[in-house]
Amino acid sequence: MVVGTWDIAGRTVLLTGGNTGIGKAAAIELVRRGARVIITARDSTNGEAAEASIRERVANGAGSISWRFLDLASIASIRDFAAGFEKDVPTLHVLVHNAGVMLSKRQETEDGIEGTFGTNHIGPFFLNQLLEPLLRRSAPA
Repeated sequence: MVVGTWDIAGRTVLLTGGNTGIGKAAAIELVRRGARVIITARDSTNGEAAEASIRERVANGAGSISWRFLDLASIASIRDFAAGFEKDVPTLHVLVHNAGVMLSKRQETEDGIEGTFGTNHIGPFFLNQLLEPLLRRSAPA
């Protein structure tokens, strides 16, 4: 039983890792439903290609799609992203932490954190902390 619904049309959604797989499928559906979707990628070629592909798939969608660079394995990248995002985007209603890696060999981030843990846990946690004030100002979010 559905207790209530929340119309996503006109809402701003930040979706990390929205350039492939489940993230890309979610981005497509959110744009179809009228959301302003911003996906992230750590590579400009992949980000641009995903944005173009999503735009093509939902040409008649009510929402919009754009992409921004974000490397969740880098504290500096997360800080830069959050500062620019908060400056450029007035509201944030939904934050979906979808990006992740599964490294087969031990690697460290530029900050000296084990790569899988840094990218999948520390990075999203830090991003969440930096964007929490914007989410609170955008309530209901």
